[in-house]
Amino acid sequence: MHTHVYFDGTASAGTSLILPLLVANGITGIRDMGSELDSILHAREAVAAHRLLGPRMVVSGPMLDGPKSPYKASIAIATAEDGRRTVDQLKARGVDFIKVQSLVPRAAYFAIAAEAKAVGLPFEGHVPDAVRASEAVAAGQRSFEHLIGIFEASSTAEDAYVAGSPKSPASLLATFDPAHEATIIALLAKHREIWQCPTLFWERGQWLVDSIAWRQAPTWRTRATAG
Repeated sequence: MHTHVYFDGTASAGTSLILPLLVANGITGIRDMGSELDSILHAREAVAAHRLLGPRMVVSGPMLDGPKSPYKASIAIATAEDGRRTVDQLKARGVDFIKVQSLVPRAAYFAIAAEAKAVGLPFEGHVPDAVRASEAVAAGQRSFEHLIGIFEASSTAEDAYVAGSPKSPASLLATFDPAHEATIIALLAKHREIWQCPTLFWERGQWLVDSIAWRQAPTWRTRATAG
């Protein structure tokens, strides 16, 4: 549900390694949340035409991020006009949805949401740092990735975070409030068309793993490594 096949440093391995590795692990369909546009569109077409081994793909193309995004597979968005123009360009190229990233400015985010709705594209991804989870719900964002926005909405410091105060797992835990959590959960329960993609396997590797010897992990088994 959250993949990046042609993404920055791993982009060159997308066709020869990542796509066949997904199939080898029994994955026959993916949602690609940010890749080089030409590469992912070509792969989606080639797989559908049975010219390339890989899972079926629902793709966003590049992520929409802030003007100082660290990612190559992203489009820098600084203004509301940048957001509207980019949505229109990606729509014309045939993407399946729009992916928003954490650093999208507040005004640009709402312009992206409005333009995506106008042209008939779902928009999904991170709840940007400058936006509340409740505002993303109201804007019609179809999925929240990594539970971003939920942690902030469950904190007594949400307003400060939206205003730009730094945050970390430790600060989010220190300011956690059950009443705030209950409020955002109740709001999400009312909007059943909005999905959470918690990416628990990635979260474990990011925050909780006690060993980085990932090649020895029981989940790292393919026909190639097994035989």
